Amino acid sequence: MYEYSGGKPRFLERRTVEISEPGKHQWMKALDAIRDCDVVIAVQAGLRGKVGIEDASIKFVADEGPVEEVLERWIRHTEFMKSV
Repeated sequence: MYEYSGGKPRFLERRTVEISEPGKHQWMKALDAIRDCDVVIAVQAGLRGKVGIEDASIKFVADEGPVEEVLERWIRHTEFMKSV
């Protein structure tokens, strides 16, 4: 988890979610762990998970790469969009 303020991201904590291996449709466990977030950046989310994220008023951003690079791209894009 990162916080973004003052133009820089700051690492807050790492959160984990217990997922049982054979179980399907466990996206609610992950959603419960991120309910206090404004934005989620991930490589992918299943259809139900993506809908759940959006229903929780959390912005979903699909991207991949090292965390620092992904955050930097998102910050640049967000700052650019604010200036337009």
